[in-house]
Amino acid sequence: MKRYLRTSKKMISTKDFQQSSFSVIAMLSSGASILIIYKLVVSSLGLESLGIFSLALSLAVMIKLLDITGSSYCARFIAEENSEAAETICRKAIIIDTAMLITICFYFVVGSISIIFAPTLLHIFYAGVLAEQLERLVPLMIVLLSMNALMETHYASLDGLHKTVTRSVVSIVGNLVCIVLAIWLVPKFGIVGAVFAQISQALVSILLCRVVLVRAISDLGFFPWHFSLFDFNALLKFGSSIHVSTLSGFGFDPLMKILVVHFGGPILLAYYDLSLKTVGLARSAFSAAFIPIYNNFSAFKASDLDINYRYFENISRLNSFLVGLAFSSLAIITPLISLVFLESLDFTFISLACGILIGYAGNALCMPMYLYAQSKKRLFWNNCGQLTIACVSLLVCFLIGLYDRDSVVYSIPIGLLIGSFFGYLGNRKDFVNEYIRVKEFHLNETRFIRAILSVVLTAVIILGINFSLV
Repeated sequence: MKRYLRTSKKMISTKDFQQSSFSVIAMLSSGASILIIYKLVVSSLGLESLGIFSLALSLAVMIKLLDITGSSYCARFIAEENSEAAETICRKAIIIDTAMLITICFYFVVGSISIIFAPTLLHIFYAGVLAEQLERLVPLMIVLLSMNALMETHYASLDGLHKTVTRSVVSIVGNLVCIVLAIWLVPKFGIVGAVFAQISQALVSILLCRVVLVRAISDLGFFPWHFSLFDFNALLKFGSSIHVSTLSGFGFDPLMKILVVHFGGPILLAYYDLSLKTVGLARSAFSAAFIPIYNNFSAFKASDLDINYRYFENISRLNSFLVGLAFSSLAIITPLISLVFLESLDFTFISLACGILIGYAGNALCMPMYLYAQSKKRLFWNNCGQLTIACVSLLVCFLIGLYDRDSVVYSIPIGLLIGSFFGYLGNRKDFVNEYIRVKEFHLNETRFIRAILSVVLTAVIILGINFSLV
């Protein structure tokens, strides 16, 4: 333990540690708000309603498949303008407003078209009460996704200004608003109340972010009015290059949920989504912690190979330790999560959650290499890894569904493990070629094996104990 604490001191500065800590707290508060909504929906309406809620959101997410704007990645372009000169401040304002205008225009046009055609398309693929419920919910979900996209662009702008702590505080405030409204609205209005609570959260966060941005940059107005064709092209180019990775992510999730509903119905989807959200919270916390680290990767100078390598190695070592600790602990508390949300030791939920957390543990172990490659705009292997996760999960889901409909959900940990390590191995080759000249160079992956085995062993023990209690 002492060795890892010493590593953390070498790894990041006090400022970086503060930023990472606030990012994790913000991500946990975001996850908590979603889980509270899920608990309220299950308690008020039952598991089937939660499955319908999840399906409606997944269908609305399909509009993100067309988003190649790159506006949510504006942080790296803003961060590159690191001078305090007046001209640089003006450039930051132009980049921020350009990203905002792109987001607003894209989601207004695509969202409006989707809302118009959604009822017709839904009645083609679904029938009866389910089609009627989806027809009512999907347009609201499209509005929610559009608001969230604008919120994420504001968050990215704050990240680009290195105001990660401020962005985290805004996120926490927005999540608290969402929780309060959900407690009030869900028992009265059901799923619609949950959607309005989340829309309100996005609106509050957008307003607070804009106030902070206007105060930080003198050239910014409360409403975006700058536009640069040059920055539009730069964002579009980067967005297009990373779109394969985004496409596999946003395309995989709804397709996976559509298959789960097809084979097992809304209740199985509720189990799947609840497991995914509870376990995914730990994975999201790791992603949030790496936001400032990613910015540091982007600032690496090619001439400082020794310093860069030591920084990466310390990051990777600490990450492996934390993955083993966090996901093993999560496996231990899965029965408690089942008691909280389902009010019983539900073996279906516990076994599915343990399977998914093993997959996410493998994915989190690859995080440093993934983000390093992305910071250097080397996206090929990241995209290959994401596509592999999607293709393997969907293929295995379909094959399992032919023989055992209730087990289709176990395909996702298989896809996560295979795709994550495939992408890691490809990025590893490029990393070795870049740093092979460093005197101390040595990539020791035995810590990966120790971390994933500790998670697997803990999950197996928990499953054994709970199976004996069923």
